[in-house]
Amino acid sequence: MIYLVTLTLSKIPGPDKKSDFDKVFEDIGFSKVIDASGGSELPLPQTMFSGKFEGESAAKVRDDLTETVCENLKSIGFKSRFMLMVAQQYAWSIRNV
Repeated sequence: MIYLVTLTLSKIPGPDKKSDFDKVFEDIGFSKVIDASGGSELPLPQTMFSGKFEGESAAKVRDDLTETVCENLKSIGFKSRFMLMVAQQYAWSIRNV
């Protein structure tokens, strides 16, 4: 199954670690944009990443990605609280207020 995974962090690094930080998540398969209907890409909020991942179950994808995210954040010396949300059927919305 393919799952949409959203990763939200409590903070992002300063400019000195930002490129390493973004690369860590891109290498895992996350993106800073989300595909909208009609083919356009919309930017996500600064502390959020999203991606589509294949796995046996939502729980397995969650567990595997949680470990991967922890390992990769530790590898660049960055500490943050994060939340992973894994969904098979989903709908989303982005708005500027």
